[in-house]
Amino acid sequence: MIILILMPLISIVQQFTYPTQSSVLPKIIEEDSFVKANSLMTFTYQVLVILFTIASGIIISQYGAINMLITSSALSMCTTLLYIFIKIPEDNRGFDGINIKEVFYEYKQELYKGSLFIKNSFIPKFLMGSIIANFLL
Repeated sequence: MIILILMPLISIVQQFTYPTQSSVLPKIIEEDSFVKANSLMTFTYQVLVILFTIASGIIISQYGAINMLITSSALSMCTTLLYIFIKIPEDNRGFDGINIKEVFYEYKQELYKGSLFIKNSFIPKFLMGSIIANFLL
């Protein structure tokens, strides 16, 4: 019964962390080092997922799944509370003078260029091979 209550709560709390991280990063990092900072953040996130998955397996085997779930819930709540105390510099650029049609047109152009890039890369060939391999297994 505890799992049925905690799992949706954990999921709801975690929905706020990634958008928060994504919106804070451009405001605290200079534009010329944004790609490097974003790569570093993503790399760190992936390494921590691997390490903590291993650690959680060990802890679950020692203390049980329910205790691990309760601890994880408490730590997720603490993380969310810590985000409240982050001070973000104000963005004074505003939205004055932005033409929505222009922004949408540029977005469509960039989306089209991105789809062409993916279409002409190895990704479709690799994806098709992966799909076929999965059906053969």
